[in-house]
Amino acid sequence: MTIETRIANVEAAVKRLAGPAARPAARSQLAMAMADGSVPLELAVLYQVTDGLILNEAEIWDLGDTLGYAGRVAVTREYPLGVAFGWNRSDVVFVLDAGDTMHAGAGSVLAVDSVYTGPESAVHCAPDLGSFLEAVSRGERPWRAARLIDRQAAKLAQLISHYTDRVDARPPLPEATLAAAIASREVSPGAELLAFLGIANGLRFTRTGLEIAGAADLAPVPGIRRPDGAPGAIRVGRVAKGPELIVTAPGWARPSDLVLQLAHGGDPLEAPSFGRLLPVLIGWIGSDAENAP
Repeated sequence: MTIETRIANVEAAVKRLAGPAARPAARSQLAMAMADGSVPLELAVLYQVTDGLILNEAEIWDLGDTLGYAGRVAVTREYPLGVAFGWNRSDVVFVLDAGDTMHAGAGSVLAVDSVYTGPESAVHCAPDLGSFLEAVSRGERPWRAARLIDRQAAKLAQLISHYTDRVDARPPLPEATLAAAIASREVSPGAELLAFLGIANGLRFTRTGLEIAGAADLAPVPGIRRPDGAPGAIRVGRVAKGPELIVTAPGWARPSDLVLQLAHGGDPLEAPSFGRLLPVLIGWIGSDAENAP
């Protein structure tokens, strides 16, 4: 969906829902927030009409509350270009994923746990802000749907089972054995890497020989540490005669569960990313392209 369509959708929704008493956010504050990227364009369109909105159980914060949200730094780290902009007045925070971090489409609205805002709690609520506003105005509670990680893990398991000619997957380890293997490697996998290991204890792409490591072969990437000293990334494979494949760990400087290409001596903060682990594997396995793994 293009940004023009997303803007048109939110304009139509806000025009219908805001009401004649609506007052816009302060113009100077909104201009500054747009200039520094704190407020994506479609959310700015809403604030140009109304400084906050309550639709049944959903509350869209006013601009001041959006900019002052206590979890803003954590949300921005996990969802670059994204912003938390409201909540269900209970235990869920709404995030506009403007950068398509979760591979659900740029501008998608996610619902995340109000305490643990990371991707492991993310639910896809709507493809764009306008659709989200319309849905909650009808009394819908899209945040009660299945987590994105569960949907993506189910899709990955289906593809592995179907494309046995493309991937050779090893059976998953029993839960206790898996936990022991991870502990022995002294790594802290993110939710998506754990979900993958719950499906397969490593796999090999038959077309290229690329392997994704099982639990016993995971290894911390030297020199990449979280503030608490734990490894910030995990080595999971290598492109044939090329850079290593690493997956970021929760709490590091970049979003968790990103698949990065790390060349020898390269800067992991600048390493190119394929995207998040589960969607990346789904795309690789399902692709018919000649250059697919």
